[in-house]
Amino acid sequence: MNKKINYFSLLGMLKIRRHLMYYLYLYSGVYVSTKGHLSFRKYWTLKKQQRLYKKQALNSAAQFPITKLEVYYGENEADAGTLCAPYFFQDLYVAQRIHQNKPEKHVDIGSRIDGFVAHVASYRPIEIYDIRPMKEIIPNVQFQQCDLMNLSEEHLECTDSISSLHALEHFGLGRYGDDICHDGYLLGFMNIYRMLKQDGKFYFSVPMGQQQNFMPIACFR
Repeated sequence: MNKKINYFSLLGMLKIRRHLMYYLYLYSGVYVSTKGHLSFRKYWTLKKQQRLYKKQALNSAAQFPITKLEVYYGENEADAGTLCAPYFFQDLYVAQRIHQNKPEKHVDIGSRIDGFVAHVASYRPIEIYDIRPMKEIIPNVQFQQCDLMNLSEEHLECTDSISSLHALEHFGLGRYGDDICHDGYLLGFMNIYRMLKQDGKFYFSVPMGQQQNFMPIACFR
């Protein structure tokens, strides 16, 4: 008699197995191969390093002794650092272009504070506009809370340089507290154009790829 396979139960078991293997490696250094073989190499390496470190600590005059050791496996085999390539390189590139062009005033709309804005603020003042509030006070950064889909007259032709990196595609989708507006990204784009002075520069980026259908509450277009 053939038994029906419950694929959901099978997937659940595989997921549990992956989690068990992960935590076994994370906390004990024991690696389980796909064939079920165990490797204790990392565990014994750690124990050797631990004994050496404790021996050195006995003869150390350090004023800040370490009282607790946490176990981390695998970081010696990882890269020196990780990055989100599209955002990382776009932030660097546009920040360098602004440095080269030396505008009188630069305004950013919705870009990453801990990426692009930080790069620019390291060498010049920058104003940032966002529909969300910001409590932090950052040197060289002036913040204004405003909705770029509803531009006020005070912002007309207010600057000769604007950036908006991976932000326009979010306009009008409600994710950040803005009103639902199907053409929000177009309104934002036209209002940014109205903010620029004659011969001003606009640096912007948006996702590119195959067109997809999203619900109105989606993250991006």
